[in-house]
Amino acid sequence: MNAGLRRMIEMAALCAAVTFLAGCKQNFTLTNQTFVLELGSDVYGNPALYLNDPETVDTSKLSVEPVSPGITVTDNRFVTVGLDYLSVGEYDFVIRQGEETTPFRIKIKDTKPPTLSTPVTELDVTYGQEVDWNSVFHGNDLSGVYYEAPADLSWNTTEREEQIKVRDRFGNSVTQTVHIRVH
Repeated sequence: MNAGLRRMIEMAALCAAVTFLAGCKQNFTLTNQTFVLELGSDVYGNPALYLNDPETVDTSKLSVEPVSPGITVTDNRFVTVGLDYLSVGEYDFVIRQGEETTPFRIKIKDTKPPTLSTPVTELDVTYGQEVDWNSVFHGNDLSGVYYEAPADLSWNTTEREEQIKVRDRFGNSVTQTVHIRVH
């Protein structure tokens, strides 16, 4: 084979390889650049969850990877190290397709108030007793629970209605009206 023909065959093979490789790259678009989720929501590593028209993409060739530190994977879910969920904050991720990456962000917010396992409406206390509000309401929230009640609650012997506010550290709250009787 002469050198000119050999060179032409090599160039054709190179062009075919470049065309083939370029054709293997899947074009996809994210449904959002930033995904906002409630604290405690599962954040999965399934690329289809973040794509427009995922049925048109071979998602088996894609992976979701965290970029932000402090994130690990448990049962195909992204969680903050040491927790069973992603804590409140903003986290950078990429969808990887071979060597190429598409960045996106997941923002975890806490917008829900604490829940009260025992929504008490009446309470009898002894004069001077310090009330353990957690044992009264059994408040629950992933961000912690704080109780706001009058400081002199059991030092006043009048029977009355009081507003007890149960909040988390992000300011989400629920207020419970309690009929107080001091004995």
